[in-house]
Amino acid sequence: MNSGIVIVELAGRIDSSTIKLLREQLEAIVSFNNHSIKTLILDMQAVEFIDSNGLGFLISTLKLSRGMKFDFIIRSIDNDQVKDFFVLTQTFKLFNIEQFQPQSTPEIPLISLSPIA
Repeated sequence: MNSGIVIVELAGRIDSSTIKLLREQLEAIVSFNNHSIKTLILDMQAVEFIDSNGLGFLISTLKLSRGMKFDFIIRSIDNDQVKDFFVLTQTFKLFNIEQFQPQSTPEIPLISLSPIA
């Protein structure tokens, strides 16, 4: 790894059923790269669900990054439930989240009408 950037793509659920494995995998990645990590990016584009256990995982990753002095970035939160979780808990303020704009008002759905044949 020359650039010092490690990108980890997460998918599915980040909850009590997945946390242990995620922590083990993240620890393995950090150990393998030793102190050469400059930036860790968690890509959450394919994450469908997160709960308080998942938040705990992200906070522990943030603490790890601070202790080991590397940048921690969360990228591409596309799922509305996951976005809502960060907004409702106000934890989007804790993290460096790319491509994330909390909505202050609900979006108005676009309705397309086409003539009935």
